[in-house]
Amino acid sequence: MADILDMRAKKTLIERIKLRLSLSKKEVFLRADFKDLGGYDQVGRALKTLIDQGLMVRLGQGLFARARKNRITGTPTIAVAGGFKRAVEIALDRLGVVWTYNKATEDYNRGLSNQIPANLVYRVKTHFTRKLYLGKLKAEFEYSSTLYA
Repeated sequence: MADILDMRAKKTLIERIKLRLSLSKKEVFLRADFKDLGGYDQVGRALKTLIDQGLMVRLGQGLFARARKNRITGTPTIAVAGGFKRAVEIALDRLGVVWTYNKATEDYNRGLSNQIPANLVYRVKTHFTRKLYLGKLKAEFEYSSTLYA
């Protein structure tokens, strides 16, 4: 039994983060999800290594998602079902941000418009300045005080 505990203690931080990723059902991770595994800088370096290895992608400051290899280009891309749009929605929920779709998206979803919204824009109840991006994809936010929780 002591040998098992010794083996568990000898795992590197990267191995422990990989284990947590494999056991978790979450698709989007906050940096705080790993704070119990090591110091702030150590966790940051380990996450950077996982990004370099193509196991994770960065969505913004302190936000990460699982990655998979793109079949066409071979580069790491987001592994969340629903892509970047769904990852942003999960990230907003994880951050506790009250949000809804902007008017153009709501009109399209209700069938009131045939024009597909070109940009990913969300209405948020509080001023939200964090940038969420993945490569050239970027989420935009507009403030609306009329949203309900």
